[in-house]
Amino acid sequence: MTSVVLGPFTFRTKGDAIVAVRRVLHSVPLGPPLAGDDLELVRAVLDRHHDRAIKLAGGCVAIVVLQNNAQRRSRGFHIVRRDGATVDFSYRVALDLAPKGPTVEQACRQATWPDILAYRDMRLEDGPQRCEVSGTPLTRENMHVDHGGDWPFRRIVAEFLDVAQREGWPLTLMQRGIYSVEFTDPKVTEAFRRFHNARAQLRLVTSAVNLRGRR
Repeated sequence: MTSVVLGPFTFRTKGDAIVAVRRVLHSVPLGPPLAGDDLELVRAVLDRHHDRAIKLAGGCVAIVVLQNNAQRRSRGFHIVRRDGATVDFSYRVALDLAPKGPTVEQACRQATWPDILAYRDMRLEDGPQRCEVSGTPLTRENMHVDHGGDWPFRRIVAEFLDVAQREGWPLTLMQRGIYSVEFTDPKVTEAFRRFHNARAQLRLVTSAVNLRGRR
């Protein structure tokens, strides 16, 4: 079993390293610069990124955790450049965890994002909410919309793919930046939205519950 060295930290496995990085990503507040061990760990992750030189071309005065622009519910590490601009970098890419190219599941998640936001906002109109699994009070920062019941998201995608193949729908993809993947044919996007919304059993949970067993 090969250990993983990230700066001054040595982890027994890559899985242990991932847990440590994700702890930082999901536990620190949004905005303030990372410091101490958190900064040393994340900077060591950045040093492994294959686009490190490009990411650091504008300098690095701080590393912070912010909401990613393409999908506001997800957090990401961002470099603060000398001019105050920020650029994100993916720890998954740096640790060789990212999928090789865009995936249909990513395009499906992007397609349903407006509906996920609409569901969240509808629930918030009813007042304060609690996690439907743990009972923890929810805020906009720790709230995720999860797929519960008999229709986890991956099942919805798998059954939609069966329909798409029978109908001969094109499933070609285009990628916009790191996080946004879309179907090239808007009709496929709308077809998946309708298919998803007819089956999804959505619920509000904390980010920790959602990440523990993403559905």
